[in-house]
Amino acid sequence: MDKQCSSCGGFFKKSGCERENITQPQQKEQEPVAWMVTFRRSTGLDTLIVRSRERAELEVESSLIVSVGPLYTAPPQREWQGLTDEEQGQVALSVGAMSADWLEFARAIEAKLKEKNT
Repeated sequence: MDKQCSSCGGFFKKSGCERENITQPQQKEQEPVAWMVTFRRSTGLDTLIVRSRERAELEVESSLIVSVGPLYTAPPQREWQGLTDEEQGQVALSVGAMSADWLEFARAIEAKLKEKNT
């Protein structure tokens, strides 16, 4: 009897899903490029961007600070990774979509996703 993979949702027989044992590469934790300080003024709230968290307390009296939050650059873009023919076949089997033209359909969907996301 087929078992369902907890990682990808696909089905496998005895040996287990190939994807279940794949570890994702560790991404380097991103350092903030600046800090946004929200503070009280007599006219309401205001914000200030500073280069370091320590600089926030030098610029604004600490009793007036409402919040201090990190600001990051955009995350690095990952390269597109398509599915192999075998992976497409496993997905098709798992949803009962095996027919003569399922692979053509899968490739068309993948091409459209790649077009929209790269």
